[in-house]
Amino acid sequence: MYSVEFKANIKNGIVHIPNHFQDLQEKKDVKFIVMIDENDNKNKMNAISIDTTDFSFNREEANER
Repeated sequence: MYSVEFKANIKNGIVHIPNHFQDLQEKKDVKFIVMIDENDNKNKMNAISIDTTDFSFNREEANER
């Protein structure tokens, strides 16, 4: 058994094999391992940190309406 590695999107349960690996379509016995990038932040909202040491805040101005 040999291995190949490529990145692909899964859409509607279908993994699209890149063109240069099309010969894999003819293999009958394969082992399929999916590794999901946990650092993919496209759909996640993370907290942010802002340095406010040089920021002057006037509570009265902030509360004016």
